[in-house]
Amino acid sequence: MAGSRLADWYKGGSYTPWPLDRAVSQTARMLLFFQSKKIPVIRMGLQATDGLQQGDTILAGPYHPAFGHLVFSRIFFDRAVTALAHKLEATGGNNHSQVVFQVHPRVESQLRGLRNGNLHRLKEIFGLTDITIRTNPLAPEGSVEIA
Repeated sequence: MAGSRLADWYKGGSYTPWPLDRAVSQTARMLLFFQSKKIPVIRMGLQATDGLQQGDTILAGPYHPAFGHLVFSRIFFDRAVTALAHKLEATGGNNHSQVVFQVHPRVESQLRGLRNGNLHRLKEIFGLTDITIRTNPLAPEGSVEIA
């Protein structure tokens, strides 16, 4: 941010901020660690304000107005990959073109990712033609299961 010590280091070439993807990935790992230790996390990223998004306030770095959502989406993407890998292993690697995930209704958007990005990536990685998401209010909020 303009006026900060990091801004001075950035302008001087002694600091290079992480790209957004790396910041999201690292934050996802840290969030899971904190959750495992029962340490509450109340905010990830900066509050999106008019001041931040106008002018030269942000010089560089991994700012995104939905940073927290990106972090949760990364976690759910990783869980979906794990579930699919286990499913393929259990079925002897038989190729499946369709999959049905089951999640709690509150986390459906996190599994989908921004603009359904997680679903597009899963299709690409696993050669899927169709992904259906079923919501189940009895499903644990952090789980991704294949129905």
